Formats: sequence, C-alpha cells, structure tokens
Amino acid sequence: MRNNGIHIRIADIIYGIIKRRFLIIGLTVAGLLIGVVLSGISYLQGEMSKEYIITSSFSVNTQTDNGLFTSGYDFPSSSDIDMAKELTETVSYVLKSDKMLDEIIDSLGLLGVTTKDIADNLTLTTYGETQIIEMSLYWRSADEGINILSEINSQAPEMLEETLNIGNTAVINQPSAKYLIGGSVNVVLWGYLALLGFGLSIGIILLELIMRPTLLNVEDIENAYGLEVLCEIADDKAYFEKKRSILIDDGTSTDVRESFSSAAHIIQNHLRKKDGPHIIYITSALKSEGKTNVIANLGVQLAELEKKVLLIDLDMKNPNLGGLFLKRVDYDHSLNAFYAGDITKEEAVIPLTGYLDIMPTILERSAIPLDSNLFQVIREISEGYDYVLLDTAPVGLTADPMSLNQIASAALFVIRYDNATLQEIKEALERVEKSGVDLLGCVVNGIKVSRRGVKNPVKERENIRKAELKRDTLGEPLVNLENSAGENGFGTEKAENDSLVAGLAADEAAEREEEKREITSSGDFVDFLFQEESNQNTENTKKKNRTPENKNNK
Repeated sequence: MRNNGIHIRIADIIYGIIKRRFLIIGLTVAGLLIGVVLSGISYLQGEMSKEYIITSSFSVNTQTDNGLFTSGYDFPSSSDIDMAKELTETVSYVLKSDKMLDEIIDSLGLLGVTTKDIADNLTLTTYGETQIIEMSLYWRSADEGINILSEINSQAPEMLEETLNIGNTAVINQPSAKYLIGGSVNVVLWGYLALLGFGLSIGIILLELIMRPTLLNVEDIENAYGLEVLCEIADDKAYFEKKRSILIDDGTSTDVRESFSSAAHIIQNHLRKKDGPHIIYITSALKSEGKTNVIANLGVQLAELEKKVLLIDLDMKNPNLGGLFLKRVDYDHSLNAFYAGDITKEEAVIPLTGYLDIMPTILERSAIPLDSNLFQVIREISEGYDYVLLDTAPVGLTADPMSLNQIASAALFVIRYDNATLQEIKEALERVEKSGVDLLGCVVNGIKVSRRGVKNPVKERENIRKAELKRDTLGEPLVNLENSAGENGFGTEKAENDSLVAGLAADEAAEREEEKREITSSGDFVDFLFQEESNQNTENTKKKNRTPENKNNK
C-alpha cells in the first residue's frame, strides 16, 4: 500500500466551515453576549459609584502681604509675571502637600477622609505657558468637593506666605461641580468579543482538520492508498429510509441506484475469469460506515444482472442485514438455527427474488464463532450461487473478519465520507491486505449531495460508471448506413434493407467481441465517452434514411 501523503485543501476548510457553521455561529453569538454582559456590569458598577468633577482656577502672582509686588511697585512688572510663571510648579506642590491637605480636612471636619484620598483625586495643571492653575477634583459628593476646593482657594495665600515667604493667589473661577456618568455602554467591546468567538471557532475547525483528518477528498483513497473507488454513494435520506423496501424500484434517487449498479457491474468484470462461487466479505474501519446498506444494495444489483446471489449476515454482535428485507427475523429461519443443526439448508435460506436469497442472523448471548465449522457450512451453502456476499464486523475494531480469508475470494471496503480518520482507514486496509485476501476496491458512502446549480462530483464520477454499463450493452458503434446506400448516395428499398441487416449483424459481432474483453477498472470505460457521440450520429443518420421525405428524394 502506497502513501503519498494527505493534503488539506481550501475546499476542505470551506467544507469544515459549512459543517461546523453552528459552532461558528454559537461561539460568535456567545462572544457578543459576553461583551454585552461585561459592558452592562461596567455600566452598573459606574452607576453604583456615582462621581462628580469639581473644577476651579486661580492665578499665581508675586504680591507680598503689604500689597506690593516683588519689584516694589503696586502693579506687576514683566519680571513679576515671569517669576509667577516659574512659581506655578512650586505652588502646585505646596497645595497638594500633606500640610495643606491636613489643614483642609481639619478645617472642614471631614470624617474618614485622608490626605491621600484628596491627593489621588486632585489634579493641578498649568494653563498653557501662563501663571494660571486649573484644579480638578473627582469626588463622590458635589457639596463636599466644592467645599474642599473653596477651602484650598482661601487658605492658599496664607500657606504660600508661611512656606515660601512669597507668592499669592487670585481666584479666577469659583469651584463648580458636574455630575459624571459612572458607566458607559462599550459597543466596541461587543465587537471585539464577537470577533474573538469567531476566530476561536475557526481555530477549532483548523485544529480538527490537522489533528483528526477524515476522508474529505475521494481522490485521496486512490492517490494515497492505491485503492480503487468502485462508486460513490450520495447521502440520500429518502433512499435509505428504513421503511422503504430495497427490492422495489419506486423511482427514489435514481443516481444512488445507478451508483450501486455501476459497482456491481465492475465487480462482475473483476471476477469474470475466475470460477465461482465468488465469496466476498464486506467490512469497514468503524461502525456506522453503512456497510450493511452497501451489501444489501449490491446484492440487489447483482441479482438484476441475473446472477444468483446469496447474502449472509456474519456481523454476529450487530446483525442488521435481515431487517433490511424482512419484517421479522425468526430463529427458525436463520444461520443460528442452521449452524446448530436445528433446521435444513432450505429452511435457513430465504428467497427474496428469483436471483436473490438471504440467510439472516439473530443476536444471541453466545455469538457463533468464525471457525472452521462455520466456514464449512458457508461452503456448503454457497454451492449453486454466483456470488455470496458476507456482511462482517468492522475490521478496524476486531480481527475476526480477517479469518474469512480461508473461504473468501475477495473483500470490499466501505468508507463513510467524513467519519473515520485517515489513519484508522489506513490501519484497517493494512489489516485486510495482511490477511492475504484480494481487495476489490472500496465504496465511499455518505457523499453530500450538492445543491442545484453546483457541480456535483458524485454525479460527474458516476457518468463514467453509466458509460461502462452502456458499453457492455451497446458494443462498438454501428456501421454508417450512408456508406452502404450506394456510390452516388442513391439506392432502392432493397439497398436500405440490406443496410439495416448489415447494421444489425455488426451489432451482434461487436457484442460478441465485447464479451471477450476483460475490463479491470472504471478507467477502461473513459474511451467510450468519445465513442458515444459517434454512436449518436450514426443513429441519427439511420433514422434520417428511414423517413418518408428521404425515400421521396431517392
């Protein structure tokens, strides 16, 4: 078995996004809701901690206690103004000092307030390159905050005289309070968290594709494992409905039925030169791969080819094959009873159609072992059948099916689309190959049906299978009737009849020649697609030569 590696394609990522769309939507909405909740909590916290901003402003000057400026005049000179500008940082420091703030607290009689509380919420900034200082105080009470800044304004001249022996202040704006909205609705936070949820979901999808790759590209089976895909079965719920009978063609999903018919035809071609009965067991890597449905439908299609087919349920721990055809599976008509010697072969085998029989199994506490005794029973039952199809347990979960190489001439592997991991598929295929049995190929089950207007890869691949069936039926292209009408294109009724007889003879010869050819894979039928157009042109010419108008012209 070759392994050229599996690659993640853009189409795989797109499929993963579509597959996990509810996860993406869920995490995105969850992120959005978390953002709304956090924003709401922030708003409520702000409302619970209402806050005011109290503002005031004053100017610094170099007046002394006698009313004169440092220059000795009763009006400021340019040097006084420059000195006042240089004093702003010093004044700010003094007004926020513990000495000043302690005086404020004692003067106002503030309880539970420390100098640090006021200092942390008090901001003194210089207005531009002037000697003006703006004060801002964030406080829980408007009245209390106004009193604090008013007290600073009134005590500032005395504190500056006491500490610096120079400087004075003049109030510009009296303290005023403004209510601040404590909380705000942060819409940006909503977007960030919604985007985070979306990114997280995409990350999960990519991680899943990397850590647990499944079959998303049918070509990987052929390219990486060298296993031929006999057909691809669409995930058609209506066709595989439990209440629906497989034996009745009710027109439901012709594509699915033709896919199984194509696979049955390829199996027939693979085993054409080998002597029967052809005993084939069908297995898979895991449970729920759809192998029981596959074996049932393949049996029906092989019977449609007028081959005598027997279906035997050897999945002892999970026998479901009988339930697809019979309303009730009784012990008196089962493999269990025949193996125990309680009934005859004729009683155990249940005829379904003229070419299709079934031997069901019932679930028992002590399952029938896959031993030499059972194999001898199967050999006896197989006499007279062209194909015996055995439904077995998944080879990826148990090694029991590997013992069937003692009686089986070939095996068929079933893979469900996007189910088992590629590593699980690889290990199961290696088990089958190591058992020594020939692998006919695999059936890929559960392919997603594309929407209208979108190219369906299942349909495209099955067109080749349809061509395969037509080729066996039609044979080589018919002879051109125009060439048999006469040299000048004119002829008689006899010439037309002779042309038709020659065409039919050519058809029969082509069919006999086709029967001698061995077809080993679906790829051999690609050439027919080019021949089909020639067939159609020949058929149209034949009809044209038969029309009354043509006869009159002749």
